[in-house]
Amino acid sequence: MIKKMLLIFLLAFIGLSLIGCFEPQPPKVDFINYNLSKVTRQGLELSFLFSVENPNSLAIDLTKYQYKIFINDQEFISETKPGFNIPANSKKIITIPVMISYDKLFGTSLGVLAALAKGGKELTYQIEGTLEIKLLELGLTAPLKATGQIPIPKDIRF
Repeated sequence: MIKKMLLIFLLAFIGLSLIGCFEPQPPKVDFINYNLSKVTRQGLELSFLFSVENPNSLAIDLTKYQYKIFINDQEFISETKPGFNIPANSKKIITIPVMISYDKLFGTSLGVLAALAKGGKELTYQIEGTLEIKLLELGLTAPLKATGQIPIPKDIRF
């Protein structure tokens, strides 16, 4: 009986010591790219892709993620999405879809033609957000960021 209690105490001590040495890391978030899904008379459909990597030896719960997308310095979308689980030492891909309306971007559908006539060849985008994570009852955050240019398609038909 004493040996059994000593063994339980020893295992508990070792377990607590190992947990004390574990330093949880926030996930690593990398922008992969964007995909131009569709060009219509009304606008462009884009999908922004991010890789979220869990560097920890334990699974993490991404409780939610929120982001804002700006096109040519205009806010186009601001959303909060439910989270998901990321197993230990693995990656998941987040896809953020957005419809960019020509009316909102250029004032009218024909405004895009005026922008092209003035030499406008691309749209700038900026994505800002955060991932909220729960790991061993600890709250962590990781930034979600990307910036770049999107060429304006020349084959837009009105």
